[in-house]
Amino acid sequence: MTRSASFEAALRREAGHMLALARRLLGVEQEARACTYDACLAAARSWNGAGEESECDARAFLRVTARLALERLRARPPQGEEEIRALLPRFRRDGHRAPRGAASRSLAASAALLPILDPRSEVQACIDRLPRRYREALLLCDVERFEERDAAELLALSSARLRSILHGARLALLEMLQREELV
Repeated sequence: MTRSASFEAALRREAGHMLALARRLLGVEQEARACTYDACLAAARSWNGAGEESECDARAFLRVTARLALERLRARPPQGEEEIRALLPRFRRDGHRAPRGAASRSLAASAALLPILDPRSEVQACIDRLPRRYREALLLCDVERFEERDAAELLALSSARLRSILHGARLALLEMLQREELV
């Protein structure tokens, strides 16, 4: 297989995953498609400049897509995000968890909505409420399964800081899901 045919086959194989990643990070179809297109062009430019012995790495396509999607996200003004402290569980002075306030809807009301609501959309809505940095870390590491070093590099964080952010994001997400009675 020629070098260009190898690249084309790898790109065809990964294009769907690239688009899915852009959709999850950006949330807007048109912007996700534009990001995927830009990622394909960027991958082709960098691959054409690489040596003859280079191989097509599937993760490289996803890293390029994630980098471009994160750039687009950072260009947006923050909207609908809550402060992370408001999302985290509360603890009493003795270290025990403080009881939560009233749930946003009763159990009976939740049961009535179950056939209508898709739990994935409610989970996604909770993820979308996280502050940008926490949301990005959670999506890259827990949803997209990027390795820690790759995610830290994309987010311009140290590995220790990434782990701290992930811990806060997971705690906040769990708290929101419990408030919404989804877990």
